[in-house]
Amino acid sequence: MLGTYHLTALYDLVKDLHFLYETDRIHTYLLENVTKTMDSDAATLYISDASRENLRLKACLGPKKSMMEVISEETPFPFGEGIAGWCARFNQPALIENVLTEPRFSGRWDKLTGYKTKSVLGAGIIFQDLSSLPK
Repeated sequence: MLGTYHLTALYDLVKDLHFLYETDRIHTYLLENVTKTMDSDAATLYISDASRENLRLKACLGPKKSMMEVISEETPFPFGEGIAGWCARFNQPALIENVLTEPRFSGRWDKLTGYKTKSVLGAGIIFQDLSSLPK
């Protein structure tokens, strides 16, 4: 359950983000803080491609980071697959305490990397590219 500590950490995270200007640094900062706040050992950030057919790994942290980066270059991740894909498709968060009892959990990344996922917190981040707005 999320409590005051988590909400305070989220507030601090959002407050500090406006000081970061490099996209890669923003992604890393976001994952580092989410991992610390949720006391997890791994985190991933996916973005959808323009066609919304696939998700692409944009950043990750954890014991299988290097392997995830290599595999993600070679392996498409269809939009809607797994918990992350479900969150993206339906624009809904998901809190899964035991992935073994969750039908949306595909387990594909666990099979490819050898990592053993136990629980998942997934949420979408919606943003608009401000450079494409009319002036």
